[in-house]
Order: sequence, then structure tokens, then C-alpha cells
Amino acid sequence: MDYQAYLKSEHWKRRKERSLKLAGHKCQLCGKRYCELHVHHLNYDRLGCETDTDLAALCKTCHWFFHSWIFREMLERLAEHDHYNPTPEVRDGQAEGK
Repeated sequence: MDYQAYLKSEHWKRRKERSLKLAGHKCQLCGKRYCELHVHHLNYDRLGCETDTDLAALCKTCHWFFHSWIFREMLERLAEHDHYNPTPEVRDGQAEGK
């Protein structure tokens, strides 16, 4: 499946909206509301048939951090202070990719 074409499909638009709704229209990392949210694939195993746990709603900043080396360090610091309990996919870095 062509990834860019999929992101333009009606199916993805519905799936994206469901993910945003399940996240309460807030970033699942920092909790920020009323901002531009991206729906990020934590893995691509079921592209086109994603489950709710395959996706994460992230604000623009957290999405950038997610794709950067800083992200892992930030998660480790937050975990040390019990401020954030990431999902296993996020904690183990399985969400990198496209």
C-alpha cells in the first residue's frame, strides 16, 4: 500500500478522527489541548487495518520529539519522576519508522 496515498484516503480520515476522539482531542504525551494534533503510527504492521493501540495522538512538538533522539531522554527523565507512564511501544522505541 502506498503510504502517502493512504494518508489521503477516506478510511484514514475516519481512522484519524477516531484516534483523536479516543485521545480526548489532546496530546497523549504532554496532555496539551487546543493545538494542532498529529496521529502517529506506533507501528506499520496493520497499515490500513490499524487497531486503536497502533496509533497515538501527538501535538506537533511531541511528534517532533518522538522522531528525535531527545525524545528517549525526555521519557527517561519523566519516568524517573513518575510523571509519565508510556505504553510499551513508546517506551521500547518501537514507534520509530516512517
